[in-house]
Amino acid sequence: MPSQKKSQNEVETLQTAAKEEWASNTISEAVPAFKVENFPNFDAHYALKDGAIIIHFYLPANYKGAAGYWKKTFPDALSNIAPEYFQATAPRLVAAYTEELRSWWLRAKNYDHLLDLDGFILGFFQELDNEIDSLG
Repeated sequence: MPSQKKSQNEVETLQTAAKEEWASNTISEAVPAFKVENFPNFDAHYALKDGAIIIHFYLPANYKGAAGYWKKTFPDALSNIAPEYFQATAPRLVAAYTEELRSWWLRAKNYDHLLDLDGFILGFFQELDNEIDSLG
């Protein structure tokens, strides 16, 4: 009887460990690690998740530009630059304003093949920043 009890405890321990490992893997896989870049006209947080580039754009805390910039100039610049840079349109490339966070969100699907993801994204941010300056 004691050996059976020990065996049952071992099984329960293994089951608990497996559940904890599964939960931690699921959570860590569900939330991508975002990298942060700060440009004069926007702050950007980006990550690659399930082959898609996900970018959240935020208005810099110290931005002192024209009124309406965030809802007019920024989306105009984004719509001018993003389709050409990513060589894509909807549904592969989509962007939207999120009222809750007062941010812009962009998703570009099927970009997990890039060898230099950071270089690609930083190039996009630089072109976007330059376009904003030209529109401003």
